[in-house]
Amino acid sequence: MKSDVPARQKIKNGFLELMEEKNLSAIKVIDIIKVSSISHQTFYRMFLDKYELAESVCYDKLHLIWSVVGKNPTFKEAVVCTLNIIGNNEALFGHLLAEDDGITIIKKVLVSIFKEMTPHELSSMVQLAWINTLIDWCGTGFKTPVEQVYDNLLSSMPVGIVLPAEDKAKYYQAFSDNRIHN
Repeated sequence: MKSDVPARQKIKNGFLELMEEKNLSAIKVIDIIKVSSISHQTFYRMFLDKYELAESVCYDKLHLIWSVVGKNPTFKEAVVCTLNIIGNNEALFGHLLAEDDGITIIKKVLVSIFKEMTPHELSSMVQLAWINTLIDWCGTGFKTPVEQVYDNLLSSMPVGIVLPAEDKAKYYQAFSDNRIHN
């Protein structure tokens, strides 16, 4: 039996080629089929639709994090690596971040990738921090240095996520002790 891996990769490569030029909404399945030199039947045997394909391609890109940082990275190592992957694939992520469907795909993939790293769910507040940070970064053409983007992401996350447990109590106490009016 013939392997579907080459056809699947041809489809992904064709999709990436199209994403260099267009947003997701502007790409039709027929465009992917033509650029990939495959049949409708082959496409639909591999993917439900272009959204599932986009999610698979995005996941493949971001899943590279594990080959770079290993199985037990620090939070910063994982985030900086993820940001570097996104910055090195600016056409794909830039076009995805330009549309609601693309943002949904990125959120879904980030949740999946980080679920592999930690038993904790990526809360809706953390997802929002990620997406807003990525949209802002995309707005600069991904020119802002990764370390600054990391700092921006951290500063937009809920404090309870960022601080270690022993520091949370100190922070909350200091915050509680602040006077409302000077």
